[in-house]
Amino acid sequence: MMKRLNYILFAMILLTAVNYSQINKVDPGASIGIGEIKSNSPSVTALGGTIFLDLTMWFSDDVWIRTGFTYMRKLEYFLPENREGRVYPFMKLFSLEGVIQQKLSGIIFLEECAGLIYLNDRTFGVNEWMPGTQFSALCGLDFTDDLRKGSQVGLGFKYGITFTKTNADYYLLSVQYKLFL
Repeated sequence: MMKRLNYILFAMILLTAVNYSQINKVDPGASIGIGEIKSNSPSVTALGGTIFLDLTMWFSDDVWIRTGFTYMRKLEYFLPENREGRVYPFMKLFSLEGVIQQKLSGIIFLEECAGLIYLNDRTFGVNEWMPGTQFSALCGLDFTDDLRKGSQVGLGFKYGITFTKTNADYYLLSVQYKLFL
């Protein structure tokens, strides 16, 4: 019994030990925008929002891995109206992307992203999860200092598509805010 307890205690210490990882920093951000969602149905205008975390890798301060959650719903859902008998389609997705950021001049920057998504299509009676891909581009203003503390604001475009089941796709024109801690 003591031998088993010692193994469990050793494993707990080993699993909770401080490890030096390849992630130097984690920076949060969010975006909100308007666009279109569709699958095997007519497209509908949608309002969408994203929350994300940018993981700064050890090899560069301008290349990140971004993990996020996006939710998009038919625009009329957010407007006051009689809701009886109405259908408000929506999509939600989890994403994992590579992000590259380039300084153009002064405080202006350009950001490009490409990655994988796992999307839940909930349009007009459908409830399907499917993998896909996402691409985005953003132009913005960088208000960070030399120590990379501060924030960034930008205007961007995001497009995603899936290749199986309902072939869902979407696009969003959005405003993004990112905080550097």
